[in-house]
Amino acid sequence: MMKKIDIYYFYFQTIFISILPIALITGPAIPDIIVSSTSLIFVLKIFLFKQFSLIKNRLFLLLLIFYIYIVLNSIFSENIFLSLESSLFYIRFIFFAFLINDLLKYSDKLIFYLLISFLFAFTVLIFDSYFQYFFGSNILGYEYDGQRLSSLFNDEKILGSYLSRLTPFFLGLVLYLYPNSKKIIIVSLIYLLFLDILVILSGERTSIFYIFFSTLLILILISKWKIYRFVAFAFSIFISILIILFNQSVRDRVVSKTIDQTNILGDKINYFSVQHQVIYSTSIKIFLDYPIFGIGPKNFRNICKKEKYKTFTKEDQSVDGCQTHPHNTYVQLLTETGFVGFIFVFSLFFLILKKLFLQFYNLYFLKKIYLKNYQICFYITILISLWPFVPTGSFFNNWLSIIYFLPVGFILSGTKSK
Repeated sequence: MMKKIDIYYFYFQTIFISILPIALITGPAIPDIIVSSTSLIFVLKIFLFKQFSLIKNRLFLLLLIFYIYIVLNSIFSENIFLSLESSLFYIRFIFFAFLINDLLKYSDKLIFYLLISFLFAFTVLIFDSYFQYFFGSNILGYEYDGQRLSSLFNDEKILGSYLSRLTPFFLGLVLYLYPNSKKIIIVSLIYLLFLDILVILSGERTSIFYIFFSTLLILILISKWKIYRFVAFAFSIFISILIILFNQSVRDRVVSKTIDQTNILGDKINYFSVQHQVIYSTSIKIFLDYPIFGIGPKNFRNICKKEKYKTFTKEDQSVDGCQTHPHNTYVQLLTETGFVGFIFVFSLFFLILKKLFLQFYNLYFLKKIYLKNYQICFYITILISLWPFVPTGSFFNNWLSIIYFLPVGFILSGTKSK
């Protein structure tokens, strides 16, 4: 039986975490407040009631070491206070993941409430985004520029990122709560069909890769409902092709601009674009000078201004290799945290890759189930966010960090005995 204080704790934490899918649409501030406050309460619970067993875990130890490392890295960097903005309170995301693990020990209510929240968020985005596409502006008056749908995200232009990163997680929640309900699975996959198309219309090419890649992995690795997801995905591809064929602005953004920037039909192929290559060239120069420990989190924006790191494009001799961050997770880690910081994150990526490979091997060669279907979706959610070969946002971005750590708690819990 749960004590009264445990009941209050459970419902307070559950309700606030459950609104995260909606809060993430509003920007980084509100979801960060939610994560910070709920994590702080979790820490107080651990110390007040001496429940240190809640964080007695090898993963927690590994993440704690990584946290201590990036804080020390910041302290010894050129711009200490700027760097500490990213590292000092990073630990809140680690406690957030273990808080979710703790809540899942009580009941499945967090999973149910999160699913309801996702359904609400996705439904609003579906109606608002298609309204924006067909009528030129959304319900708040945010205009469609003809190339990239933004919906409620407006100038942020991260509709595709939000949908593509969280779609496999949403499917994992559905498969956990309703693993055998054909009706609910079909309704959920119809939702995914509309979401797949929105990712195309968002014009975010990395997000398009995420949605295709995650869907392909799900189709290969899950042991049930493959045909339904395949049919829904086939429909979304067919409709997306029609949109690309008949909508010139979308075609120019998704196809023509990609061909032009990568120069894939030319003699020398660019890595994503000339602009990305220049940024990566600047990053490599810095990394070679600070290979072990890097320059400190968030310091790229300052160090890249130094004369010795300036990089020129061959096309027009302009200097554009200096940005706020290197635009690739692992390039950023190598540059700002050195090989030591890089190896922490890459090890986690490799472990997830190993888990999914073992699922593939067991499913197709041993005819056994290694991971449950919902676990596969949670692992894939993290995998695509840590995928090395695409342009990304800053690794230390608060909004992205919440998405990184949200599925970690579900993986930690195993989600109980299902």
